[in-house]
Amino acid sequence: MRYVLLNEDELRELLREELRGVVATTATVEKKERFGMDDAIEYLRGKGLDISKSTLYRHTSNGTIDFLRAGKRKVVFTEAQLNDFVDRMIR
Repeated sequence: MRYVLLNEDELRELLREELRGVVATTATVEKKERFGMDDAIEYLRGKGLDISKSTLYRHTSNGTIDFLRAGKRKVVFTEAQLNDFVDRMIR
């Protein structure tokens, strides 16, 4: 085990730097209620599931992923639907 001695000012600056990183990361992530096809692909890739648009469309037509319709043609997903899909595909 190693010990590092810091004075009060050094500790404050270290904590400020760490908090800036956390706040910056949190501020850039926006909570979405609905994901279009491109956003869904980006979300799934962020979860470790490398998938193409055509493959995701195939899953919608096969019924292996739940989805909603926005209008007659547009396919949209909720975060819960995408997370459920990831859980089933990664197992």
